[in-house]
Amino acid sequence: MDFNLKRLLTFPNILTFLRLASSVPIYFLITEGLWRIAATFFILSCLTDFIDGAIARKNNQATDFGARLDHASDAVLATATIAALGTQGVLPGLLGVMVPIAFLQYFLDSGDPGNAKMVPSRLGKWNGIGYLLISGISLIWLAADQRILDEVTLLFFGSFLCVTTALSMAERLYLFFTRE
Repeated sequence: MDFNLKRLLTFPNILTFLRLASSVPIYFLITEGLWRIAATFFILSCLTDFIDGAIARKNNQATDFGARLDHASDAVLATATIAALGTQGVLPGLLGVMVPIAFLQYFLDSGDPGNAKMVPSRLGKWNGIGYLLISGISLIWLAADQRILDEVTLLFFGSFLCVTTALSMAERLYLFFTRE
């Protein structure tokens, strides 16, 4: 892995570091019931996720370090948000435990950080999208104080993500042990 500081502290990586850092205030804003501020921070964090990789590729600044930092930032943001929403009874608490385990398994299963490309399973990729989607929908629902969805619906979809996360982890484990 290239640890040249100038090469690592690129604009895309700084955006990714900001997303990583935003996870702590988002967690506490949610646990304090400050829904609008939490939703705003969360949406801004997700926007950095959409643009950091595109900027890195456009400016020829994409690195293995940046890809892993992006993954770690997504994992921490999803974990912090889902865990905080779990403490409020909005999402299943179990999901807040499963998400970091699934991300860690994916990270470890990806091999040598110096030269491995992180390739998610199809289900794992959809789970990652689902984590951020259910977090965003939950926060917007709470911030708007518009009960378009009821709590049972959010808990159902959160429980569904628990099941698909377990399936994805089992698939990865199976593939790990059956590789040649």
